[in-house]
Amino acid sequence: MLDLLVARTSGPVEDMKLLSSQGGMPVINAMAAEEHPTQGICDLAAIQLARGSVDGTRLLYIGEGNNTATALAQGLSHYAGCQVTFLTPEGYGLPPGVLSAAAARGAAVGTTLEERHTMSRLPEHADIVYTTRWQTTGTSKKDPAWREAFRPFFIDAGLLDRWHGTRFMHDLPAHRGEEVAGEVLDGPRSIAWSQARMKLSSAMAALEWIVTDRAG
Repeated sequence: MLDLLVARTSGPVEDMKLLSSQGGMPVINAMAAEEHPTQGICDLAAIQLARGSVDGTRLLYIGEGNNTATALAQGLSHYAGCQVTFLTPEGYGLPPGVLSAAAARGAAVGTTLEERHTMSRLPEHADIVYTTRWQTTGTSKKDPAWREAFRPFFIDAGLLDRWHGTRFMHDLPAHRGEEVAGEVLDGPRSIAWSQARMKLSSAMAALEWIVTDRAG
């Protein structure tokens, strides 16, 4: 007998929807193959803490268009005046439907979301540079030479130096020397560790919101 269920899986989100349809039990998606909404809540909270506001954030996401990228697109599309750029290797981008839906929602509040596939097309400004592990938990890539496609998307100090005051985010755990240089992850512009601390409070907030709503 459960009041609610928290599920974290590498399987499809449809499995969680099936569970939630059994007797109306709330199911919190703590990660599925297609999306990672609780990570998105954490990330928005980390941006709010670092900048004082999510509105107006210029965020550059570099790497695979995975479930974390989907959560960022969906979350930031609700905030005003943001500029969100996804730089993803060709063939490893966000699901087209996700990006188009988020872009349409963002347009209503003056937020733009776009995707590019080459590091030669960096945005003029970036308040936040965000990356994740190249090998997403519970997944594998069909192309055995996929690392070659990802190599140009490595984040080092030289990249961050293109913009003044840019902060670095990572959903952790990280592979130093693969998607990001250790000097960036552990450097003064990284907020990855305060971002990680937000995971607990964000999860608690999601639980409280659902329990309170049902009690009311």
